[in-house]
Amino acid sequence: MRVAWLTADYFLDTDEQLISHLQDRFDLTWINLFGGGSPVEARELPGVRHREIVRSPHRARDPRLALDFLRVLRRLRACQPDVVYLNIVGLPYFHFLADVLLPKSKVICAIHNVDDYPGWGNRRFMRFYMDRVYKRFRFFHLFSKHTKTSFLERNPGKTVFYAPLALKSCGEGVRRRDDDKVRFLFFGGIRPNKNLRLLIRTFLRLPQQLRDRAILQVAGSCSKQDQDMYRELAGGDPSIQFDFRRIPDREVPDLFLAHHYLVLPYDHVAQSGPQMIAYNYRLPVIATDLPGFSERIEDGRDGYLFRSGDEEHLTQVIANAIGSHADTYRGVLERLEIRIQQEWEPTVVAEAYESMFCTVGVADQRGGKV
Repeated sequence: MRVAWLTADYFLDTDEQLISHLQDRFDLTWINLFGGGSPVEARELPGVRHREIVRSPHRARDPRLALDFLRVLRRLRACQPDVVYLNIVGLPYFHFLADVLLPKSKVICAIHNVDDYPGWGNRRFMRFYMDRVYKRFRFFHLFSKHTKTSFLERNPGKTVFYAPLALKSCGEGVRRRDDDKVRFLFFGGIRPNKNLRLLIRTFLRLPQQLRDRAILQVAGSCSKQDQDMYRELAGGDPSIQFDFRRIPDREVPDLFLAHHYLVLPYDHVAQSGPQMIAYNYRLPVIATDLPGFSERIEDGRDGYLFRSGDEEHLTQVIANAIGSHADTYRGVLERLEIRIQQEWEPTVVAEAYESMFCTVGVADQRGGKV
């Protein structure tokens, strides 16, 4: 069975762990589209065959980007695929062009977010665009169970597949961790919905004897104005450290391996890429009790959940993680390892992709019946 698989640069880490596991099961051509000014690194992936990298000099609002999309779509068609897998948002043209140029009986659209939220970029147009995508195409892949449910409520009659995010690796690293202190990491692009303010206030609420035993490392990019605001909020407390920049992929392994927990205090999430990076490097996660996190955390066993927006509850959770660290951390790691092996290892997730591709490929051969 031939599979033509397109991944936009911003979703590269979602797919790259899976390609090597699927290329022996399918005649698979993997095309990566890098947009103008992309900060994403095109890392070498040993053992991956039939990979093509397409680079566009144009940014999302440039009308000339449509020509690059046409070039990619023609390449997908030239593969003569049984299945076309599209992991791209492609504002503002891509899916409108794909609707015309690709046979929809073969196309699976990967959907990362169903419900819009405050702070979602280009919110009104994004909603309009995605609603048209949902209307025009038939097969969809959702990465979390709660978004699959939400999608079907809004789009009855569509065929929806669920396969979770796999572990996200940025390469090998060395664990150099100071175990004299419990080290918490906040990682990624810093936007208002990620609630870093709440996390900093939480750390400052901890009793001094607990702060003396802990470090909060903030590693991610935001505006200079926001950097000043977060530093002012922290008030120079030595337990809170900042590294305000986009962290290159090559630095991610050592960064994660230097910490004990990843903290995700977001007020909205569909599913979390940083969570799967943390699991790849065997860091338990402390997160809000939103479905996008809670379906991947069993509270008190392989991680910790706190009530969304509840600063006092987060303070209690972090205080408990610090105070009980010597007695409980090893058990949390052991239980997390068991769940990782059962649900998110790339070999496990690849089986769900294989089933999805085979279902669509056979349906197309049968004239559309799944």
